[in-house]
This record gives sequence, C-alpha cells and structure tokens, in this order.
Amino acid sequence: MANLAISDEAPAAWSVDATTKAIATKVAALGPDVVALQEAGRFNGIDGYQVVDATTNSHAGPLLTLVKDELAKGVQMSSGALEGFAVITVLGVGSPAPLAIANVHLEPFASGSDIRLEQLSVVAEVAPVDNLVVIGDTNSRVSEVRRFEGLGFKTPKPPAPTWDSIRNSFHRESRGFRAYFTRSLVKGGVSLDEQTVWNQPLQRQQRRFYLSDHFALGGSVSIV
Repeated sequence: MANLAISDEAPAAWSVDATTKAIATKVAALGPDVVALQEAGRFNGIDGYQVVDATTNSHAGPLLTLVKDELAKGVQMSSGALEGFAVITVLGVGSPAPLAIANVHLEPFASGSDIRLEQLSVVAEVAPVDNLVVIGDTNSRVSEVRRFEGLGFKTPKPPAPTWDSIRNSFHRESRGFRAYFTRSLVKGGVSLDEQTVWNQPLQRQQRRFYLSDHFALGGSVSIV
C-alpha cells in the first residue's frame, strides 16, 4: 500500500515526494521480482522495474504493478484490469506453468463483505491461468476467510497484523485496532512461503513514523 498521504507523526517538513523516494529506496534494497502498490497516486515508477501496462483506479486511487527488469525481459507478460479493484498480470505467457498475479484493492468497511466476495469471485473467474496469487489491500475481516476458501483460495495468514493502528498512529484520531487487511490468497498449484510483514517505522529528524497506514507484505511464490 503506497497510501501517498503523510503520517500525523511525520516531521513537519516531510512530503509526499519524500514518501515516494523512501518507498523506492526500500524496494530497491529488498529487490522483489514483483511489486503491487495500491493508492499509488503520485508514484511514477522505481528504477530497475517496469510498470505493467494495465492499471485502474480503486475507491482510493490507482493500482500499479511493477515487475523487475530482468524478469520482464526474460518472460512473456500480459496484463489487464478489472475496473475499480484489480490489475491481473500474467508472467510466463505460453510457458508450461504461467503465473497470474492479481494486485487488488477491494471494497472497504465491514459492510462491504459481500462486495469483496463478489470481487474475488470475478478475479478467480477471469484469471486466464490456473496458478493465481491475489495480493493487496483486501479490506477483509478474519471472519471472511472461510468465504474466500469457498471460492477455492488457500488463505495463508500473515505472520503479523498488516494493520495496527495501536502501534502506527498514522491518523492520530483513528480507533486503535489490529487486522489483516493486506494479505495474500493463492489458487492452483501455487505455494506461498516466507511471508514477511514490514512493520518497522522510519526515523527521520528525531521522529519515528510510518510511510503508510498499512504495513507492507511480501513472500516467496513457487508453483508445485
């Protein structure tokens, strides 16, 4: 979640441009093959990564999917958008084991559970290959997981909350609670391992703060 707003805990001189640069620096240091960003309003890209052609605007801003240059040059790719909530990128088009990655930003709020289920159902239906990873801000509550499993998804739980407004006072007036809004779901022969939640604050100008109200989630994907 890029969430190009500024934390209430950030230094007074902190800017959205500073946030985009800090995110790009973190991504470059980690070097993931694929990056899925939600709410990426002023994000133009990251050096060493190709932005896929498809994009869409969710209820809170653009979804951008980036693929590392070496991978983008080594496999055939295609991408398409589901208006308002998902970008699906297929890696290895025409290969024996292609992989679809759906970058999602699903319907918000507890009242949106039925819409989220329908959105995921559409993702599963239109994904052009069997091996599918869904990742992003699902806005889902723990009670919804069984409904996702009913669509054929495996639902590995992140090792730590990806939303923690007790620890992360991004919006000081927000109610403090923990959740797993950002998460991954997989289908087909996909195995998701080594999930990591990046939940450490940035420290600048004697202030400790977070770049987003969500914590980033990553993992290692294989096809078995």
